[in-house]
Amino acid sequence: MKNLHLFICIKYIILKRGVKMSISESILVALFCMLVVFSVLVILWALIRLFSSVIQLIEKNNEKSL
Repeated sequence: MKNLHLFICIKYIILKRGVKMSISESILVALFCMLVVFSVLVILWALIRLFSSVIQLIEKNNEKSL
């Protein structure tokens, strides 16, 4: 029973202190987040370019028919 109480106290102290990361882990997490953000931005840029090209083609076809 004493060991269980000690275990619970240690877990409480660790949780109260929070999770600590090393510098290398922090840098890796930051790089991963930046990779995700820039990937989403590149995908959005490509979609905007694609939709712009499609709209230009539709407009050209409409001008020719008039």
